[in-house]
Amino acid sequence: MTAFRPMARRGLLVGAATAGLGGPVLAQGITPTLNALAAKANSGTVGVISGGADGTYVRIAADLAAVLDDPDGLRVLPILGKGSLQNIADILVLRGVDIGIVQSDVLAYARREKLLPGLDSLIQYVAKLYDEEVHVLARQEIAGIRDLAGKPVNVDVRGSGTAMTASLVFDALGIAVDARHDPQDSALERLRRGEIAALVYVAGKPARLFGGIPAESGLKLLPVPAGPALLQTYLPAEFRPADYPRLVPEGGAVETIAVGAVMAVYAWPAATERHRKVARFVEAFTANSPPSCNRRGIRNGARWTWPPRSRAGPASLQPQPRRRAGPVPSWNASASRSVAPQPHGGRSPPMPSIIAKDGTRIFYKDWGSGPPVVFSHGWPLNSDAWDEQMMAVASQGFRAIAHDRRGHGRSDQGWAGHDMDEYADDLASLIETLALQDVSLVGHSTGGGEITRYAGRHGTGRIGRMVLLGAVPPQMVKSETNPDGLPMQVFDAIRAGVMADRSQFYQDLSGPFYGANRPGAKVSQGLRDAFWLMGMQAGLKPAFDCIKAFSETDFTADLKRIDKPVLVVHGDDDQIVPIDRAGRASAKLLRHAELKVYEGAPHGLASTHKDRFNADLLAFLRS
Repeated sequence: MTAFRPMARRGLLVGAATAGLGGPVLAQGITPTLNALAAKANSGTVGVISGGADGTYVRIAADLAAVLDDPDGLRVLPILGKGSLQNIADILVLRGVDIGIVQSDVLAYARREKLLPGLDSLIQYVAKLYDEEVHVLARQEIAGIRDLAGKPVNVDVRGSGTAMTASLVFDALGIAVDARHDPQDSALERLRRGEIAALVYVAGKPARLFGGIPAESGLKLLPVPAGPALLQTYLPAEFRPADYPRLVPEGGAVETIAVGAVMAVYAWPAATERHRKVARFVEAFTANSPPSCNRRGIRNGARWTWPPRSRAGPASLQPQPRRRAGPVPSWNASASRSVAPQPHGGRSPPMPSIIAKDGTRIFYKDWGSGPPVVFSHGWPLNSDAWDEQMMAVASQGFRAIAHDRRGHGRSDQGWAGHDMDEYADDLASLIETLALQDVSLVGHSTGGGEITRYAGRHGTGRIGRMVLLGAVPPQMVKSETNPDGLPMQVFDAIRAGVMADRSQFYQDLSGPFYGANRPGAKVSQGLRDAFWLMGMQAGLKPAFDCIKAFSETDFTADLKRIDKPVLVVHGDDDQIVPIDRAGRASAKLLRHAELKVYEGAPHGLASTHKDRFNADLLAFLRS
């Protein structure tokens, strides 16, 4: 065998030379094979530009490759990057770069600096991966972040994510610092020696950079107040002693903000090869997100090790105390407009949706751009009920978003989880997934209860204003605490009607819903048919359970917690949710309520009085 190998090599060399001199048979045999291999390899390869060799982003890209690589279709090629801003530029212009891992505030920075023309329409976010906290480490003599004005503050090297975020944060706070651009390890030594007043570092807590700081270092973490200016872009966060036992006193906490790490893509036109490759990646990413993490990368505040040891399942996932992460959507709203996956193997492309905390898929539609407005529909309808309002606000410079409540419309129709707490949690997942801030929430009927419970359960930090339209709060059913409510027999009759013949029941219900049973009413048959159609798209079990949710839930405490402006709109001829027990009662419990009563208007006034309501809605959104 030893003597044979040199001969074999010489034979190959001679054959190759012969082919080069005019061996057409051999050349024709090799070339098509190489071309086929090249075509197959390139058609399934996506380049993911990440971060530096020691950073978190490149480890994420490597994990993505380990999990998603498929010899028969997809290959993920991790690429070292030079910061979020450069990554965005590379996605736009660099061949071979299909996806980038960037900080979520990079678009705000590029927009402010006018660095990349047409950015908003060219870059779309696919998924949020996790959050990184903003650390401001300072010397003890610095009392607060505003004391850094005019002082030397290190913000990492130019072009880094930290430098970008620091610029945005200090600008939003109106603090002019003397920015320095040293590597962070060098800056920490300079801070210890008193050569600079502070350093800013964006990293997931606990940051390894601060691991060796002794208790008597004379350094501390400064609070970064999460005021309205910062909450337009960032999330509220905090540091606790468990994160930094030498920097945060026992029992205390340090307020700060967090910025999301997201995957971004170029908005390739549909039916192009690059579009298909990105779509294939997103499809694989969604399918392979760990089920035990509900496709969020976290559970109970722990970050889960990814990838698992095998593709068979998540049995090897190991929790590690780490930062939180946002839910991973099946496909981001904005991305779905331009980069939605194409059919594969005869399957329809996935609809835009997010994955709720229990794995339920929630469909949503996302129209326009601008300040976000989220609509929550009534029972037994779906997001299509809001189309006329969405068209109105999206045409006037707002971003209109509406989802199908779980069990309704195009969302998953599971057996359990059809209660107001789950509805509110699903809304929270939608808002967090789309990274919405200063959002206007508009809820009709049951949807009014949903947004009210969201505010009470998840706080009002992301809310700018709210609209309650014919909404069910404070409580519909009569009880010891609600003696003016409707008797339980009313809702038992609704349940009986749904179970006996829901199709006929929905047809009959459309009459009082739109006031079609009133003398002189002008309600088209088409409108009533649309109500029936949407009702029939809801699952029977979800629709049945929702009756208990909208009738028996007590929203009194939630209403009292709302500290944002609320427009309460109600028709005084509402036969479904009577105004005295709902709109008027809610307005009395809210701190900042404006009550508008539509004389003679029914429950479905968003359709019967759409011109008036749309005008009132737009005026309130602009106020």
